[in-house]
Amino acid sequence: MKLYKFKDEEEVYKSQAFKKHSVKLVTALDNAISLLSENEHMTNFLNSLGMRHCGYGVKKEHYNVIGKSIMATLDSRLADNFPPSTRQAWISFLKTMQASMISDNYEREDDSPVVAEDKEKPPPSFSNQVSDKTRPSKEESSVQTKKKVSKLTKGASEAPSMRTEDMLAQFEVSDA
Repeated sequence: MKLYKFKDEEEVYKSQAFKKHSVKLVTALDNAISLLSENEHMTNFLNSLGMRHCGYGVKKEHYNVIGKSIMATLDSRLADNFPPSTRQAWISFLKTMQASMISDNYEREDDSPVVAEDKEKPPPSFSNQVSDKTRPSKEESSVQTKKKVSKLTKGASEAPSMRTEDMLAQFEVSDA
C-alpha cells in the first residue's frame, strides 16, 4: 500500500518530504488537541483536513495505518512512561480524529474519495477560525511544535531505526 509519494525513496527517514510531512502531522495533532474543549471547531478543522486528504487520494484504510503508527511510536518512545489510561485516551482521541476526518468525505458507495470539487462548500478550516492577531507566525509555530515533540520524547529510550515499509508491514489494515 502506498501512502506517500516519497515512500519509495531509499532512506525515507532522511527524506525532506517525510520530515516535512511529519511536522505537519504533529502540528495537526497539536491543533486538534488544543481544540478539544471546542468540539465544533475541532470537528470543522478535522473535517476540512480530511477533505484535503481526499483530494490527495488518501483512502479510508490509510487512517488506520497512520493511527496505528502513531500508537506504535508513542508505545516505543514512552515505554514505561505511558500508563494504560493515557494510552487508552490517545486511542480514543485518534479514533475521534479519524471519524471526523472521514465523516462525509467518503460518502460514495464504492468508497472512492469525494474530492473538494464535489462538495458544495467546504467546511471552514482551522486557519480561518483563528484571527491573525492570535495566530502564531510560522516560525513561532514551528518552534512550539518542536518543543512539544521534544518534551513528549524527553527521557524516552531511543527507538530502534526502522524503514517505513517494515514499520507499515507490521500493521494490518481493517476496513473499518
